[in-house]
Amino acid sequence: MQEVLNAAFCMPREQYNSLLESLLAEIETTGRAIDCSDKVRLMIYGSPLSNPGFIKCIEDEGAIVVVDEMCTGLGTWYEFPQEDYQNPVQGLSRSYLNKAPCPRQHPQERRFEIILRLFKEYKVDGLVCQIIRCCTPYQHDQVSLAPILQEKGYPVLRLDTEYGVGYSGQLTTRAQAFVEMLRSKKYQGTKT
Repeated sequence: MQEVLNAAFCMPREQYNSLLESLLAEIETTGRAIDCSDKVRLMIYGSPLSNPGFIKCIEDEGAIVVVDEMCTGLGTWYEFPQEDYQNPVQGLSRSYLNKAPCPRQHPQERRFEIILRLFKEYKVDGLVCQIIRCCTPYQHDQVSLAPILQEKGYPVLRLDTEYGVGYSGQLTTRAQAFVEMLRSKKYQGTKT
């Protein structure tokens, strides 16, 4: 899904729309679905993600990323344009200005409300904060967000990365430990 979203930012619109229509038709006809009943459900939060290998690295450890709150992910699409038939340009403008906010522009409260709502809506087990080393707004944001989530019982893993980093030994080890901890917690919760 991340690759599909990334393509939306850089492909000519007509070509992208054509490929997206083909993809949707293929998904409909194959009836494929992802079985995530035994997987740990994660949200990824943070800096723009240009390398889907990062998500693959985490999912290879037995998790599934069910939602994200990143500049290049769901935040771009979460709130659809408000329909304003009298003035469609104003409706579109309002949606762009009021969409899931970036830490460099908006107070934390609204972003944190969205994250807490996504946790409940997508039944998330834990949060992976993916912060690119030079993305200061998300670094500062994460310092305030982690205690709020931990107070509510939502585990948080912070992974500082470099642009374009997908797999690395350290990332894989930390993701594996986090997923095992969440799986253990999930299993204990269903056992009692």
